[in-house]
Amino acid sequence: MSGIPLSPLLNEQALKIEWKSPEVVVAGLPATWMVRIQAWQLPMHPNSRIALVWRWPCDWDKPQSHDPQGLGYTTIKTSTQCSLRWKNYRCIEWHPFDHVFEIEIFDRLEKGEHIEITLGDKCFGSLGMRTQTFYEDDAPISVRFHSINQPWCEIYRYEQKIISDVAHAWKLIAPSDVVAGEIFEIALRIEDKWCNPAKLNSKPQIEGTDWLGQPSYPVQGIIVWCVRINRIGEHKLTVKGFLSLGFSNP
Repeated sequence: MSGIPLSPLLNEQALKIEWKSPEVVVAGLPATWMVRIQAWQLPMHPNSRIALVWRWPCDWDKPQSHDPQGLGYTTIKTSTQCSLRWKNYRCIEWHPFDHVFEIEIFDRLEKGEHIEITLGDKCFGSLGMRTQTFYEDDAPISVRFHSINQPWCEIYRYEQKIISDVAHAWKLIAPSDVVAGEIFEIALRIEDKWCNPAKLNSKPQIEGTDWLGQPSYPVQGIIVWCVRINRIGEHKLTVKGFLSLGFSNP
């Protein structure tokens, strides 16, 4: 956490946080997240504020409430009658957590009462909220709270993993010049539609070589072969599979 002091007046039992989200989040695809924040040991005073905050490189959809069928449609409910106001903004002082969705609560929420935020609510036809387009092992959402008698503090950090989408394209990489009869390496880079490294469900076929070794998988999204071409001249290697044909440069 950066730029926010933790208030000694707010212990971890003061508010109860409950998240509901998909087990697997695919980069660039819409889904739904729900967070419920309950006044547990202390009430939420009028003019308290809650913020959901994403890190600066994230390109998630922004929460919106004007188009129930559009991406990012967000609903906010409280267990009792309560007036609210929300906004999206950037907060450089909180870097690297820069993207802020802030809710201001104008009425008091007593102990046991709660506020529930649904990002990508599908009740009225929205497909959900589109997550970031790049894969990441740790893509946290920070939950922060501010009250009249204490500064902003982080009360919870929701951790999740963003995985690559299905394979969309591949690129065959080979050296421009090789010696006839000598073994060299070629590599196939497999990408989803956002250029994240992706996996293949079937084994691709390489054509145009005189000898092809067994493939190795050094990193996700890359397959490497040792190959040999015995003939002198200009050659073009071809990769075949369930994706469209791929070619190397001559």
